[in-house]
Amino acid sequence: MNLQPGIRKGNPRSIEAGVKVLRHSAQINGYAAPQRHELTGKDGSPLTLVQLLEAVGTIDDEEGK
Repeated sequence: MNLQPGIRKGNPRSIEAGVKVLRHSAQINGYAAPQRHELTGKDGSPLTLVQLLEAVGTIDDEEGK
């Protein structure tokens, strides 16, 4: 509530703080969209599902080939 006058006047610090408050409250309440993360290998290329499962240890090397 204390940020509203500063936001209305266009104060950059108030706007920045307001955005942080909105982002934080959205995460707490579960309104934020899920984030997408891409796993990459040592060379920077995306991992395949088989490579990921091998790295985690879910499948054996011979089972995946």
